[in-house]
Amino acid sequence: MKIVLKNTFVDYHLSRRWSSGLLDESLYLLMPKKAVGSLALTAEREELQHFLLMRHNTSMLFKIYGTEPIPGQMLKPSYINVVMPLELRGFLCEWYAILYEKEKEDVLGFMDLHMNQHARLQIGAEIFGSMIVGRHENNATILAKWRANNDESTDIYPGEAQYYFEHTIRFPEGSRTHLLAYVKWYKPATTSATRFKHNFMESEVSNTELWKAEYFQKGSDSLLAVHRILCRAVKLKYVMKRPNQQNQQKYFSIVPLNRRFNL
Repeated sequence: MKIVLKNTFVDYHLSRRWSSGLLDESLYLLMPKKAVGSLALTAEREELQHFLLMRHNTSMLFKIYGTEPIPGQMLKPSYINVVMPLELRGFLCEWYAILYEKEKEDVLGFMDLHMNQHARLQIGAEIFGSMIVGRHENNATILAKWRANNDESTDIYPGEAQYYFEHTIRFPEGSRTHLLAYVKWYKPATTSATRFKHNFMESEVSNTELWKAEYFQKGSDSLLAVHRILCRAVKLKYVMKRPNQQNQQKYFSIVPLNRRFNL
């Protein structure tokens, strides 16, 4: 009976309109506040974990479309509604055809001819730069994991992000906007002994790897869903002179940087 009386008493005061506004002010103090700091990170834990797992999954049964949500956003400088270069249009058409298992001719009719181009990408607490704006090129080196065509092996390749962009393809069943990076990938050293020259304990395990100062040929592989970026990296020039050889071989020493996620 006491509980019934108490609830009735509360309902009575909640239903009254207090001219002083004291009730409204009191209820405002009881409203839940947005979590900040470590509490906010805890609230996003599952989303971040799912996002981080995607970058390592190279299974043929698991596709990353580039339309999945990311814990971040594209950053300025931005160029909105830019006409897509003809070469990029061809690369993107082939990329879509492989991803959605359609013919190129069918895909081309659904592609938007414009894109939103961005110089930077934010994921979590990290900022990825690109070469499109000179002052951000120091953060333009990235790493991504690729699956070999001839076997089940995977390898991590460094590349130079030229820019990030959003592009929409308008299928009859609905529009899909993709978050992509246009990347120039570095060629590996000729031998594993050169690539892992600075190994410490195991023959093919090193925190620093040597890659040729040359790019792979541009193509559909130059396009990468931003969800597949493993991390940023530091690029340093390295010159190697082999015994009994006049010529010097130029390399880049690639040093990966840890991701800024505290899970």
